[in-house]
Amino acid sequence: MKLTRRFFWGIKDDSGSAIIEFIALGIPLFLPLAIFLTAVNHDASLQSQTRNFARQIARIYVSGPSQSVSVERVNVLKSIFKAEILNRIETDLEPEIVITCSDLQCLSPGSTVKVNLSIFNNKHRLLARSSTQEIVDQWKAN
Repeated sequence: MKLTRRFFWGIKDDSGSAIIEFIALGIPLFLPLAIFLTAVNHDASLQSQTRNFARQIARIYVSGPSQSVSVERVNVLKSIFKAEILNRIETDLEPEIVITCSDLQCLSPGSTVKVNLSIFNNKHRLLARSSTQEIVDQWKAN
């Protein structure tokens, strides 16, 4: 009799029910939030890497001794970026790089070089875009 009474008394006690309610209701509500924050982090990381890549392209371009050497350096940097960053986001497309200059000769001292960079996924949807500019050193020898 005492054993039966103890068993039923234990069922009537609601201690620990808050844990069960949290598991049943709280975790399913936090799961979409965790997925959203992960996606936002991924996009912010890609945008940051794209800005850094655009700056590196501009710096390499303006520091080159000639335009042909600068273009070769940009192509090497592009292949490194594609191997290290773009393969992780699973895109086969090349990053779109547009380099414009303020003067007819891009590497003339004092001219401004602007780099526009766009990264697309395999469905041609824009993933990240960045733009930066660098000024060729005033005392650069031609």
